[in-house]
Amino acid sequence: MKLKKILSESKLRPKQKAVFLEAVSKFNDFGKNIYREGNLKEVVESIKKLSASAGNYIVSETDNWFDGVTVKKDVKEINNASQLFEKTALEMASLQQRLESLYEDLGSKLGRYYELGEKLDPVGKEDGDIDNDGDKDKTDDYLLNRRKAVSKAVKKQ
Repeated sequence: MKLKKILSESKLRPKQKAVFLEAVSKFNDFGKNIYREGNLKEVVESIKKLSASAGNYIVSETDNWFDGVTVKKDVKEINNASQLFEKTALEMASLQQRLESLYEDLGSKLGRYYELGEKLDPVGKEDGDIDNDGDKDKTDDYLLNRRKAVSKAVKKQ
């Protein structure tokens, strides 16, 4: 029995039920925020190179002895901050993987009982349920025929 049916028989007021079901249906939208778009390793490497280049350039441009001592101290702090940045990024990447895994586990468990929104088939494992509503019916046949017609029309152009 789906918890959605149990929820419909619960003592919650209709507005509370609607708000709850709306929140659950938007679960997949959280994934946009959970899965990071950029490559953290590339960012870390770019910042490391930038920090090293900037430090070398600053030192080479320093003429005055007093400024040289200050600049070398600043460059050392830049290098230390860059190393700490790299270490933190590695820790963050590990935590990001854990976060993504936990999000998928939550979605898997919640998906057993609630409609979480449209879930796509994994690549290479597509099935006849084109609209991903849980069954293969006339709607899926219609969508399949429509895709074929659109593909055929695109190839002609």
